[in-house]
Amino acid sequence: MHNSKLREQCERASDAVCSSIEKLIGAGTSYDNGLTNVARLHNAYTGKAIYIEGIGTQSGLADDTKGLALGIGGTGVIMKAQMGLDQLTAHVQSLPPGSVVVDVFGFSRGAAAARHFINKLLALNLGRPLRVGFVGLFDTVAAIGSAADGLDTSDDNNLGVSLYLAPGCADQVVQLTAHHEYRVNFALNSISSTHREIPLYGAHSDIGGGYLAGEERIPIARPYEVTMMVGDQEALKAFKSEASKRYYEAQKVYQAYLATPSQLKDELHQYSIPTPSGGRTGYIANTVMTRYVKPELQLLAGHLMRQLAAESGVPILELTETIPDELAAIFTAYQAAATTGGLPTLTPEQEHLIMTQYAHCSDSWVTSAGIFVNAPAPSRIRRVYQQQQGK
Repeated sequence: MHNSKLREQCERASDAVCSSIEKLIGAGTSYDNGLTNVARLHNAYTGKAIYIEGIGTQSGLADDTKGLALGIGGTGVIMKAQMGLDQLTAHVQSLPPGSVVVDVFGFSRGAAAARHFINKLLALNLGRPLRVGFVGLFDTVAAIGSAADGLDTSDDNNLGVSLYLAPGCADQVVQLTAHHEYRVNFALNSISSTHREIPLYGAHSDIGGGYLAGEERIPIARPYEVTMMVGDQEALKAFKSEASKRYYEAQKVYQAYLATPSQLKDELHQYSIPTPSGGRTGYIANTVMTRYVKPELQLLAGHLMRQLAAESGVPILELTETIPDELAAIFTAYQAAATTGGLPTLTPEQEHLIMTQYAHCSDSWVTSAGIFVNAPAPSRIRRVYQQQQGK
């Protein structure tokens, strides 16, 4: 998701820095293309189910850049909600007389679309009694941007997307949130002031799903670049000292993800700059974390949401993908947290297992189109926007 602040950051960084990271990591690197938890719940739902594809996606067509980047346009949040309304209206009109109960699920911008959909649905008159039953949200991130607000997807200007879910809008509303999501462009649209919200371990897609097993290789510190005259040993010594300092600072911040110190490397890259006076040398330092991350943490959130939905009367079967044995006790802690509130209480050993083997680190200094799209929020503290009436 693009952001004016991140655009400025990248413009201030040299092309050499961005090019270095793209060669090191690969532009647009991602392996989050598995099933989402919404897709899993859709497959398990035994009633009539309508599935609307994610924001920015079109069946059989290339992804829509405007929808993916800004959440607007023909595949944006508002239009996806309208697609759901159109399909639901057509289905309701084909039913025999009687009341209708609608259960709604959504993840990320899809959760924003779900919230907009609910508000529009409740304002309609479909000619019969209708109520919203269970609403299951996975980590709502509206992240709407346009030229009008400088392409800023990190603010709470949602440009007509109606996120506010009033008390009594449904039989039950639950949101599962990502406790370890820190990206500046992934601010949380919370419902905790009005409805049930449960924080869980992991990053955004560890909650909503979509990850496959794979290697996570990311720069976790902003690249540090210096140019100097060829042979300037004092400048080189100062550069290496500063690079080492940044490496140890990053190590402290990201320590929880490391199973072994060898998963973190300080990589130095050198390039030449010819000049009439004899040339200069450029040096770039990248602190890179490399881990193999298992994908099954997302199943805990999926199974928990399914359980909460079933307890609320939703016609839904068990999910077909089972929780690994080594996560079974942790899922029990998740179930307890759903009752007591707050982050699941884990032993130090359980937390170490999750963080080093299952939880993804979504914030990084990977570039895409020359922009640090996954940069962390200031001080690595996630922005949280409470819902407000009229927004």
